Amino acid sequence: RIGRSTGVLIMAVAASAALVGGKGSIIFTWIFTSLTAILAFLFFVPIRGKQETPQHPKKRYDEREIMFARMRMKPESPQFEQYYNEHPDHKEIDDTIRAGGERLSNKLHAQIMEIATHASFKAVGALRNHVDGPVAEEKKEVPAEQRSTFIEGLAKHFGALGVGITELRSEHIYSHIGRGAEMWGAEIKLNHTHAIAITTEMRKEHVDTAPRQPIKAESAVQYANAGLTAVMLAETLRGMGYEARAHIDGNYQVICTLVARDARLGEIGRHGLLITPEQGPRVRIAVVTTNMPLEGYIYE
Repeated sequence: RIGRSTGVLIMAVAASAALVGGKGSIIFTWIFTSLTAILAFLFFVPIRGKQETPQHPKKRYDEREIMFARMRMKPESPQFEQYYNEHPDHKEIDDTIRAGGERLSNKLHAQIMEIATHASFKAVGALRNHVDGPVAEEKKEVPAEQRSTFIEGLAKHFGALGVGITELRSEHIYSHIGRGAEMWGAEIKLNHTHAIAITTEMRKEHVDTAPRQPIKAESAVQYANAGLTAVMLAETLRGMGYEARAHIDGNYQVICTLVARDARLGEIGRHGLLITPEQGPRVRIAVVTTNMPLEGYIYE
């Protein structure tokens, strides 16, 4: 329609210019050409609008609701019976997922990669009991104006790709435990003031193999790398005299994507994953929460 309308408009202008004749025809045509160029520029060149403040959940989210927590429950456990008595509408779809199981390839390479995947997740599992610990009595004070920069550099030294700091909001924190070392269903009480989000990069050549096995192995190893980085960073902060807890795969108390978004590391896509400017969704996230006073992004 636009092309047809434009053609009719050009023919009308050409006819008008012919009727005007002489210098008037030239001026008329020049004005029309200029206006057309301006309109074309406005139509084809995107105009960057004002960036909106990210929307936050209206309430805290229960970790027991997420897919990974639901798949972890064993059918004979009291938690299994309690959860599906309270959420009968989830039972059918969850049973379908469980019945699907893992479809392993007959190829040796894929089988070895599957073993490597489990090795990475086992490494993460070994870290889950080290996310928290005692705090040193003596504080090692870094000047306030240098503190956030120091923490960012420290996280990158330990292996982080991206680092961001934000005020810890209530909506960042899960309401109840669904995984991890603590009791299933326990209410989460986290009184830290700030959160440090870190990312590690998944290699593009492995991500490009999706949905085949190498992307699963790459995802697992980056969960391990992000977890190790967060555990080391949290241990360092506690050694400096501040409370700190690492939030890693299988032992979260915060929603990492929300924290990373508010720490300005990226935006959350429709698939629920963080999308960073450079790597897109090819990142894995871990978080460290702390009561160390830090300068970070605060959303009103």
